[in-house]
Amino acid sequence: MLCRAVALGIAKPFVPTLSGMVRRPAYLVACVLVGLAALTGAAQSAQSDQPDPLALSFAVCLGRYSAMRNDNWTFPGQRVANDIGWQRYRDLYAAIGPGASDRSPVARALLSERIRARSQHARLLIIARHDLNARRAQLASATLARQLRVCEDMIRA
Repeated sequence: MLCRAVALGIAKPFVPTLSGMVRRPAYLVACVLVGLAALTGAAQSAQSDQPDPLALSFAVCLGRYSAMRNDNWTFPGQRVANDIGWQRYRDLYAAIGPGASDRSPVARALLSERIRARSQHARLLIIARHDLNARRAQLASATLARQLRVCEDMIRA
């Protein structure tokens, strides 16, 4: 606030030094340097706003299993396997992910990735089950299996 007042010419700071008083341009330079240091600190903290890669992987897999869990056309045996996979990833995500009341940028990024993975997986499920193009349905089924295999391998490793 004092830097702004000095810049506008409202305040004339008195800073004791060897010469008695620092002139206004020198004080403005100091204010600019302090501002640059604050911006540098903000840039460094912005880098820490990136989600943890493991939490991101858990969020993506939780989204995929959420889509499988909500899919009404799965076979009864698959339903149990999907619920077990969903429960595992929900527990893992709860252990290392942000809390439910967390509204930080990291928490929002993780939730966004989870929602994105769920919607993409749900679209693939629809294509695999209902597309008239057999080749496209087969590719969607293979992609679904590959994506779930990645999640299952992550738990086994």
